[in-house]
Amino acid sequence: MPYLELLFRYTGQREENGVGLYYYGARWYDGSLGRFIQADTVVPEPGNPQGLNRYSYANNCPTRYTDPTGHWVETALDIAGLAYDIYQIKQGGWTTENTLSLVADVASLVLPVVAGGGLAVRAAMHADDVADAARAVGKLDDVIDAARVANAADDASDHFVTRDGMTFAGTHLLVDLWGAQRLDELGHVEAALREAVAASRATLLHIHLHHFTPNGGISGVAVLAESHISIHTWPERGYAALDVFMCGNADPQAAIPVLDRAFAPARIEVEELRRGRVK
Repeated sequence: MPYLELLFRYTGQREENGVGLYYYGARWYDGSLGRFIQADTVVPEPGNPQGLNRYSYANNCPTRYTDPTGHWVETALDIAGLAYDIYQIKQGGWTTENTLSLVADVASLVLPVVAGGGLAVRAAMHADDVADAARAVGKLDDVIDAARVANAADDASDHFVTRDGMTFAGTHLLVDLWGAQRLDELGHVEAALREAVAASRATLLHIHLHHFTPNGGISGVAVLAESHISIHTWPERGYAALDVFMCGNADPQAAIPVLDRAFAPARIEVEELRRGRVK
């Protein structure tokens, strides 16, 4: 099946070869940028700074989460439904209702723009009994409770850090290199980014760089499990602008000496921001 292997790639989604985008049902995903090209229609967690980035994939932590539909909230509802189905099976066994509900919730998780299949099955099987229908509506509380339990487990390892008495999402360094060298060498820039990622104890997912002509400038990004390092160079002015943003236990400051050695700038300016501060 070599043709299907070329069409269905990242997380099993179909890639449009002509444009290099992946179709997630609700939105299109650009693998070279590691971002959706349309904003999510909802903000599922307004209190989570990563949730405010409506173009990110799975809260910028693809090693821990997946988003098969392009709508995080639909996936969360389907997972909550599966948790409730498993609970009902443990309590009452493999009844017809429990079995069909589980199958419907699995299908909802796989199919785009479909959610709450299990709840629909349970409502349909009790539509002729008003009292049972009322109890089916009441089961939403159990689904919400199951979702809260799952969310609490995630919150325990959401990669926020506490430092100097402050809790925040991550450290964002704005780095300016002046009088820098080798800013037009694509291979050298990529090697420098890889070394900076390793020094920072971050996890590299992929790198995408573009070489402009005729001035030879380079723009690109190293996408990390912890966020990203981006670079934009102006060789004709000996200037490069970098963003180094990392969450969790990664150390973005460790990237600075690597960049200094790689590009030998006459001057480095670094501004540090703490993103997602919890008040």
